[in-house]
Amino acid sequence: MTQGNDWSFAPYTSFTNWTQVTGYLNGSLVWGQEPVAAPAALKVYSAVAFPNPSQGNGTTLSFVLNGTATGPAAALDANHPLLLDPNAKITLSIYTTTWRLIWTQTLTGGAYGTTGEHELYWNERDIKNAGLANGLYILRVSVESQGQKSSTSGKILILQ
Repeated sequence: MTQGNDWSFAPYTSFTNWTQVTGYLNGSLVWGQEPVAAPAALKVYSAVAFPNPSQGNGTTLSFVLNGTATGPAAALDANHPLLLDPNAKITLSIYTTTWRLIWTQTLTGGAYGTTGEHELYWNERDIKNAGLANGLYILRVSVESQGQKSSTSGKILILQ
């Protein structure tokens, strides 16, 4: 156990009424507050593009988000594997191999703020709507959820 995630821990050096320590009598709570699990953060598990290699006329960007409930609510959520964060911010970006930004799009919550596989069509044009040259590009998917950040990358090869 670490003190950083211990609900009942407090650095008191003398006896103190501390409501984050619970007391039970005959199985009923008579003192304190039970901890409440924080919502699980969504994390990016994978990012791929298909078809890959692409012929330069569009590709589907696919990414998988996952997350695991923690704390007392984990047992309650075991039968509900679909985690939801309506405030999640998902950013898909395409870069050259020297990390020059080519294209980006941000998605928020809604259908994208859930665990599982998500897809978005990209027309393989840059921010100025110009077509791209043959070559290797990097897909980066980032998610901000419950105050945490996660990202992963994939490769896209365009051969026209």
